[in-house]
Amino acid sequence: MPYTIRIYNVDATYTAGVWSCSDDPMQAFLESLVDPQEVKKGDPLHDLHHAHKMAKRLGGTVLGGPYPELEELEKAEEAERVAAMVAANPPPRTPSSGGLQKLFGFVQRKLVRH
Repeated sequence: MPYTIRIYNVDATYTAGVWSCSDDPMQAFLESLVDPQEVKKGDPLHDLHHAHKMAKRLGGTVLGGPYPELEELEKAEEAERVAAMVAANPPPRTPSSGGLQKLFGFVQRKLVRH
């Protein structure tokens, strides 16, 4: 199903991995961001998801009315983003048995002797 987005006052339509737009540079830019692996999967929501992602990324909107599927996609994206943040920032480790204290003690002893 074709989905139309409006970015920078230009309408662009996305259908099955192909963007069509009146502005050639904008069309080339949008086509460069299409993931061919995702298109090959044949997911029925791929067109909507990709159009929404591009509109959101470039500060535009998806035209054509409310899409309840977008709410589910946004919730899933938010959950993935939070999971990635938690995985990238593990909780701080507790200090080991005097590792830093031993290091600073060594440095302090060297400085006091000289």
